[in-house]
Amino acid sequence: EPLTQAEIGGGGKLFTFRYQAPVAVRGGQALINRWILTFMTPRGSDPMDPTRGTFFPSLIGSNIASISDVRDAVALAIDDCNSQVFAQDQINKPPADEQLAAADLVGFSQVGADGFQAYVNISNPTGTIVSLPLPFIGTPR
Repeated sequence: EPLTQAEIGGGGKLFTFRYQAPVAVRGGQALINRWILTFMTPRGSDPMDPTRGTFFPSLIGSNIASISDVRDAVALAIDDCNSQVFAQDQINKPPADEQLAAADLVGFSQVGADGFQAYVNISNPTGTIVSLPLPFIGTPR
């Protein structure tokens, strides 16, 4: 689309696609996105920060045999993720609805011989609570 002479000014532009600002994710969804990204990133896989992430993705193919040990491992991964997201909040100071107040394991059940389903409640300081199912892990049928 051609620009008017006033729009061109001294910049030398002749055409533009009328830039539209991207739509940002805000509020509780931004918090959930940050939390799940941290939770699902395998520790050591981020070249910029090798300490980022949890060992949760490593549960696939691990030698943990007891379902109660798996539950404990998931709870530890959630605690590790919470610590990292709390640290991000201290550095970046997002709005209250994008800060983590708590993330707790609220549901855990065995599915089949070697799978499980887990649910996490994520809350922010404004009192919003979202129940998030973790990705199902088990042998496909």
